[in-house]
This record gives sequence, C-alpha cells and structure tokens, in this order.
Amino acid sequence: AVMGSHHKNPVDSDWAPAAELGLGLSKAITDSSDFRVEGGYRYDWDDKSQTTKSGYGDWFLGLSIVSRFGAVPAAPAPAAAPPPPPAPVEAPAPQKVVIDLRGVNFKFDYPKKGHVHASEIDKALAVPTSDSVAILDQAVDTLKRYPDVHVTVAGYTDAKGKPAYNQALSERRAQIVYDYLTSHGVDASRLEGPIGHGADNPIGDNATDAGRAQNRRVELQVQQ
Repeated sequence: AVMGSHHKNPVDSDWAPAAELGLGLSKAITDSSDFRVEGGYRYDWDDKSQTTKSGYGDWFLGLSIVSRFGAVPAAPAPAAAPPPPPAPVEAPAPQKVVIDLRGVNFKFDYPKKGHVHASEIDKALAVPTSDSVAILDQAVDTLKRYPDVHVTVAGYTDAKGKPAYNQALSERRAQIVYDYLTSHGVDASRLEGPIGHGADNPIGDNATDAGRAQNRRVELQVQQ
C-alpha cells in the first residue's frame, strides 16, 4: 500500500511532504480477531529538523491483533429436511400356491359312488396308474418334511355332464386323495376339505380329449 501525507515542520511554516510504502498480511485467528503483520519504508522530505538537506527515511515492522467488534458468526446452514416417507406400496394380490399333482388324473366318471377309499385309488386313476401313485407319494413326502404346511384338498372335473353331477364327482375325487394322504401318515388336522369345484377353473381345453383329461384332477392348495 502506498500512502502520502504532508508533515508540518515546527521551525518552518512551510509544509514538507512524506511518503510511505509497505506490505501487510492478515490472518483470522478467531471469529472476531485477526493477526496482522506489516512492514515497509517511510521517507520524509523534512530538511529543517535533520542535518540532511533533502530529508530522511527509515524501515518499520509492526505486529498487531485486530478485533472486529460486533462481528456475528455465520449462522450454520439449516439441516436438510428429512426425505418424505415413501409412498405405500400396494400389496400384491395373494397367489394360490399348489403342491403340484399335475399328472395325477382320473378316468372319466371315476371314482364311482361308494368307491372312494384309498385302497381303490388304482381303479380311479388314469393310466399309467403307477406314475400317478408315484406323484401322490411325493406329495406325502413333501407334507411330512414340512409339518407346518396346511393344505386344502380340492377336486375338479371336465366340462362334460351336468353341473350337479360334476360337483358330486369332484368331491369324490377330493375324498379319495384325502383318504390316501391320511392313510399314508399325513395328519387330518393339516388338511382342509375335501371339497369339490365341479368343472370350475379348468387348466386344459375342455374342447379336446387331452384338455379334458387334465381337468379331471385334484389339487393340494397351500393355505396362506
């Protein structure tokens, strides 16, 4: 910084000029105080009070602490607002879980009335009967390995026949599978039914022989 001033000589009524050249550094040490270092050179053209005719000069060094009264520390930034809670997610519709007995199908119009005991299941099942029995045995094993699972035993028919007849037929199919499970060690307290649904909920095309064969079935529907 360069600064100029005039200095009055006490002996002479004239004014004598003076000049100063310096450099300063300042560093904040607290919120309201600075530490400052200044140094420079001053020259005064006073030719009355000194022996030199043209004036005199000197070097200077200064250390100081500067206080800023009334300084207010910057307010802390406001905390970010918490994000809004996520929108509730609509629960998906419950899905029907089935222990798959696909392949356990019944002959047309079987079992007959009065023949729904487990010992007669071979007569009611479609051929090859041994394959269907093997699938039933796998279902028994699954239920034994998962003792907390409860299932509904539900029977179905194809679309041939009157609704009332198909309802009774679907109930007989559920009954014979129910009896097969309990006779092979599955506790009846874990089984709901047996119930029949007639020709409802087909899984095959009732317009074809293959589709109707698929619909003559029993499902083990796991309770949620």
